[in-house]
Amino acid sequence: MMNASSNHLGRVVTYLREDLLAQPVRLRRALTDQPNLVNSCPALLGRHEESGVGLDSVMQWHRWNPQDLSWPARQRLDVGYRHAPRHIPELRALCKETEIPEWSCDIQEVEGIAASKSKLEGASDLDAWVESRASHLIEDISEEGLAAVLSHDQIRILNSPRHSDYFQKHTWDGRVFWVNDGGSHHFAAARYIASRIGQPVRLTALLKTYSIDPDVVSSLREQYEVFAIEEDEERRLAVQSALESVGAAYCWGQLPPPCAEQAFVVLLPKNDRRARRAAQVMRETGTFDLGAHLSELSATS
Repeated sequence: MMNASSNHLGRVVTYLREDLLAQPVRLRRALTDQPNLVNSCPALLGRHEESGVGLDSVMQWHRWNPQDLSWPARQRLDVGYRHAPRHIPELRALCKETEIPEWSCDIQEVEGIAASKSKLEGASDLDAWVESRASHLIEDISEEGLAAVLSHDQIRILNSPRHSDYFQKHTWDGRVFWVNDGGSHHFAAARYIASRIGQPVRLTALLKTYSIDPDVVSSLREQYEVFAIEEDEERRLAVQSALESVGAAYCWGQLPPPCAEQAFVVLLPKNDRRARRAAQVMRETGTFDLGAHLSELSATS
C-alpha cells in the first residue's frame, strides 16, 4: 500500500516539476546511459578505416531530406507550438554543389569508388580492398602488368570517349571517389601497381564537389538546438514522450544515409522556453551535439 502511494506521489511530483516548473525529469531518465552514437555510425565523424571505400560510406549531408522531419501531431498551444514552423529551409540548402568539367588528377588521388560487384565495406583503403578481393590482378607488378589492367574496357574513364563516369568529393570527408559503371577491380589494381612502380596515371573527368554552407548552419543554429541520438525504437519513443510531457516544442527525423537507420535527430526551437530546458538536459547527459558538429564540418568547406 505504501509502495503504491509512493509511486503515485512520485508521479504527481514529476508532473508538477514538468508542467509547472518545466523541468524535463523524464527526458533525463530517457537519456541516461545512452550508447555512444559515434561508435554505432563511424561515418558521422568520417572514420574512413571503419566505414569502407565505397561512396555510400560517406555521410550524405547533401541528400538530407527535410521532408523526413516531423513535428508532433498534438500541440500544446500554451507553450508556443503554434509558432513552430512546418518546414526548415536551412536543411534543404545545407550543402552547395560545384562542378569542374575537365578536372585532372593522378590515379593515386582517387581513394574510393561508387560501385563494384564485391563488397566495399570493411576495407581501410583501396589497396587493402584489391588485395582481398582481386589479388590475381596485382600479381604482375610491372609496367606490362599495369598496362594490362588499364586496358580493361570497363575503365571507361580511360578507354571510352563517351562515358558517364565522373569524380565526386565531399569536403567533410576529403576523399575523391570515382563514380563508375564498372571496372572497379581493374581500376584498384592499376592504382596498386602504379604506386609500387612509381608510374603516374593521369585521369580527367567531371568533378562534383559538395560542401556544407557555414552561413546556412549558422542560421539553423540561431533558431534551433540540434542533437542526434542512437536509433532504438524504445529510446526514441521515450524521448518523444518525455519532450511532449514537459511541453517542449520539437521536431524529429532520421539522419541521412548511411546513418539513417542508426540514429535520429531532434531539433529544439530556441524561442521555446521548455525546449531550451530540454536542450540543457541533452547537453548534461552527453547527447551528441549535431549543430556544433555541422559547424565544425562547415569550417572545412
